[in-house]
Amino acid sequence: MKKCSTCREVRSLDDFSKDRSRTDGRSYVCKSCQSISSKKYRTAHSDKINAQNRIYEQKAKKKIKNRKKAYYEKNKERILTRNRVWARANKKKAQDQQNKRARERSKTDPLYRLRKNIRTSMRRYLIRKQKKTSEIIGCSWLELWHHLCNSFEANYGMPRSWLEAFEYDIDHIIPIGSGSSVEELMRLGHFSNLQILLREDNQTKGVKLDYTL
Repeated sequence: MKKCSTCREVRSLDDFSKDRSRTDGRSYVCKSCQSISSKKYRTAHSDKINAQNRIYEQKAKKKIKNRKKAYYEKNKERILTRNRVWARANKKKAQDQQNKRARERSKTDPLYRLRKNIRTSMRRYLIRKQKKTSEIIGCSWLELWHHLCNSFEANYGMPRSWLEAFEYDIDHIIPIGSGSSVEELMRLGHFSNLQILLREDNQTKGVKLDYTL
């Protein structure tokens, strides 16, 4: 047994953190008092602590990433179960967080943005898809991205590295909305019917085309 120097209560040794510098190997403050003290300190010095954490994270970015990855792999099932339980209990908040992450990733990851836009387009016209979106387009997402970049270069005579400087759309050369059957919609979703157009050109184009299915 040991008396806490803060609350003056006599507690079990298990209620005190380990401290090798002490003769009995335990801290002189119980865990409860230590927790209260730490919380008060963090609240009073939050700006300083956050600044220190940001500096540390920048210096040890790779180390932190690897540590988080190792922890996740070791505790994957427990983490996923906990996340599912939380998401069911907080549906709106979970959806808002998911949407925020998707918007942020769309700004920096062109392949993610491409998959998202194409899948949305497919769902819009094919409520019950008979195939996966990747099977409908007929190639991998990376191959599709290269195809679209090639179409940008062919359409505008500019290198693909300039693409992010413009607002652009993934355009169906023959509008997918013109399909009158599932088979036609599937065919119009093929990568060979996709190209990149600058947004103003796509809006001007509309669906005023001569085409045959």
